[in-house]
Amino acid sequence: SNTAKEMLVGYKDTLDKGLELNKESVQSYYDSCKAIIEVLQKQLEDENLSFEERKYIIDKMLEVSKMMGEKDSENKKFIATMAVVGTVAVGIVTAVLASTLGGNTKIETNNDIDN
Repeated sequence: SNTAKEMLVGYKDTLDKGLELNKESVQSYYDSCKAIIEVLQKQLEDENLSFEERKYIIDKMLEVSKMMGEKDSENKKFIATMAVVGTVAVGIVTAVLASTLGGNTKIETNNDIDN
């Protein structure tokens, strides 16, 4: 029981560290993207830009914005995967613990068919 609990605590700490590192990495990416967009916005203030130059800058801003959206989706998938892995780990440890402690792991099914 204590060993299983220690395993779960250790696993939780590992997941927490992984999520924190992910958060820092994603935030750094977003900060870089925002800085790029700000530079492009400042360039748009130049009144001497042609229509084509303005269009190019706006297209680049949209491209960076799209990349941020893709990173957000990727990050959400990562977090969901981590949650699933955590749930599976808890389930496995619980099953092993129940089996070790002599728990009833028999699954009963209802096979009565009314005719």
